[in-house]
Amino acid sequence: MFNIFADLISFHLQSIHIIERSNLVVKDLNRQLTESKDENRQYQYISNHNLQEPLRKIRIFSDMLVKSTENRDVEKARDLAFKINSSAQKFSMMIRDLSEFSDLNNEFVFETVDLNKVVADVRKQLNQELKAKNAVVETDSLPFINAIPLQMEQLFYHLINNAIRFSKKM
Repeated sequence: MFNIFADLISFHLQSIHIIERSNLVVKDLNRQLTESKDENRQYQYISNHNLQEPLRKIRIFSDMLVKSTENRDVEKARDLAFKINSSAQKFSMMIRDLSEFSDLNNEFVFETVDLNKVVADVRKQLNQELKAKNAVVETDSLPFINAIPLQMEQLFYHLINNAIRFSKKM
């Protein structure tokens, strides 16, 4: 009889342990679901908001380009063509970044990143905006850091782009 009670108590303790582990798994799945929902909201915001800006610029500049060619204003047409190209490059970069962000199997790997190269690449991407505002990006020598290259490019792109956007024309 004692063995039956011992087996029953052992079974009950095992059941409690299994329930506790199951509760931990459910909490972890709930946390993952919450993170996934947040990522989906970010993805939706980026796709709905940020991708519209370069498209809007391309449409506006294209309309202006048509009018300037009708007026035979070659210099203005050339300037607008550069702006359209710049907006298309931004749009392409955003699509690439969004695609990389949405790749659920993509493991972000930390690498040694030369921040000087990152800033130089961003300067090239924002060349038209820098010219339009007569802005200059000056930096001291930046370090190499251990980071995710794409995120560093996005960080500096948004920092410099916002600085340009919210500055006065010189």
